[in-house]
Amino acid sequence: MKCKISKKEFLERLRAVLKIWDEPILRFGKEGLNIVEVDPAHVMMINTTIPAQDWEIYDIDNRDFAINLELFVNVLKKLRDPFIELNIDDIGITINDKIRINEIEANKEKKKIPKLTYDFEFSIERDKLKELIDTSALYTDNLKFLVEGDKVYAISENDIIQMREEIGKVKLLTDAKGKGAYSIDYLQNAIVMKGDVVNIWFGVDKPIKIEYADKNTYYLIAPRITEE
Repeated sequence: MKCKISKKEFLERLRAVLKIWDEPILRFGKEGLNIVEVDPAHVMMINTTIPAQDWEIYDIDNRDFAINLELFVNVLKKLRDPFIELNIDDIGITINDKIRINEIEANKEKKKIPKLTYDFEFSIERDKLKELIDTSALYTDNLKFLVEGDKVYAISENDIIQMREEIGKVKLLTDAKGKGAYSIDYLQNAIVMKGDVVNIWFGVDKPIKIEYADKNTYYLIAPRITEE
């Protein structure tokens, strides 16, 4: 079984997973490579896919491969080749016909993806979201999204500084009113990939879903329950 892809694209996706879990299951199927993992605290989930058509070569039957991702990423970073070719067998992966990494032992049970309902939906430029998160990280550990009418605001504060910024129009999915609060640390891990726009769903004391515009990667983050 063989596949080939741009090293830059492959590394970007793997680094995003590594922020959450370092021993993921790479699930190769007819539709492409899919990885679904949850962080050790069970606060954050990533679901990311590299579709078969995005690979230079993709000739793989179904294969679930448990890997030491930190080692895998570090090896790929050292290679000067612009493309990564993987030959996968029953024991390991051979990279560009010169480096072999064996599969590790791991529980290969598929992660359950929760079925969630949301109260609000909006879109925002990825770089703007990063700005809001990184600025808030200077003085607090959570960021709130507040809906008033048809507008959504980003809010963060502590005893001596407050930020409240209108960030867009919101689509109301239910009759709920209020806000959702989320950990800065986990939000930062959801914006490590490049992109133009991200779509966001959230609700009052509900998880937030952050999905990249190509719909191949999304994150779920549990809410922070904060005191008023």
